[in-house]
Amino acid sequence: LNTVTTTPEQIIYRMSTRVGYPLRERTLDGDFQRLASMGVFDDIKIKKEMVPGGVKIIIIVREKDLIRRIEFAGNQQIRTRKLNTLIESKIGERFDAGKANRDRRAIEDHLHKEYYYFGEVEVDVQPFEDGVRVVFDIQEGGRLYVGDIEFRGNTVFNKKALLAKMETKRSGLLSRGKYLRRAFERDLERIRMSYLDNGHLDLLVIEHPMQI
Repeated sequence: LNTVTTTPEQIIYRMSTRVGYPLRERTLDGDFQRLASMGVFDDIKIKKEMVPGGVKIIIIVREKDLIRRIEFAGNQQIRTRKLNTLIESKIGERFDAGKANRDRRAIEDHLHKEYYYFGEVEVDVQPFEDGVRVVFDIQEGGRLYVGDIEFRGNTVFNKKALLAKMETKRSGLLSRGKYLRRAFERDLERIRMSYLDNGHLDLLVIEHPMQI
């Protein structure tokens, strides 16, 4: 299903290895790296074949598929227009698995930021016309808010003092505290450092499983 757009001449132009010159392995390694840096190929193989009077270099490449469509499935609350602003992948570009994975994480981060802590995203790549269709399958899950925060074993700092050190806040009458995993991890480290700063070196901060 690939549409081949890279010509043999373009590949040879990128290479330092030349017909009629001695073959150097270091130069050939550099040629491989230059071809890989083009970002066009999924796979590159360089083979050597002995022929009378020298060696023949054979370059075998497989181009990345072109993205023909990008779709979002399963999003009920998060608008497609917003999701489009979160991703790097673009229609008409070569599909890049690493970029698509970054897009997946960016969408999940946004879900978590909007309180959908259990939100998950999967990337489905499907053949489509002369390229591929990239589908981000979204499971929003339910929103997660913080009802209360409890501390156990604290004798140096009381609950009020520990809460003041945290980004994570409890839900109140006028606001609903959101649970962001990264913010909560910073809270745990901030609490740990507060005890260390007060000379308590033998300290262990343990997060107990939440109740939902």
